[in-house]
Amino acid sequence: SEHLAWADDTELSRFMRQRENTGRPLGDADFVKRMGELISRDLLPKKPGPKGRKKQNKKPKTRKLG
Repeated sequence: SEHLAWADDTELSRFMRQRENTGRPLGDADFVKRMGELISRDLLPKKPGPKGRKKQNKKPKTRKLG
């Protein structure tokens, strides 16, 4: 109970709280990448914000010969 009562403002504590709130794995980028490979998922964070519209597959333009 003493340990839980400590005021923890260390860098590790902040890092742990951040991961706890976002649901991301706790570890450096190499560790997270290896864990992602083991479970066949990309666990690294992506750029924030909207991703934009997906481009529709259009037929390639063909040139008329002759």
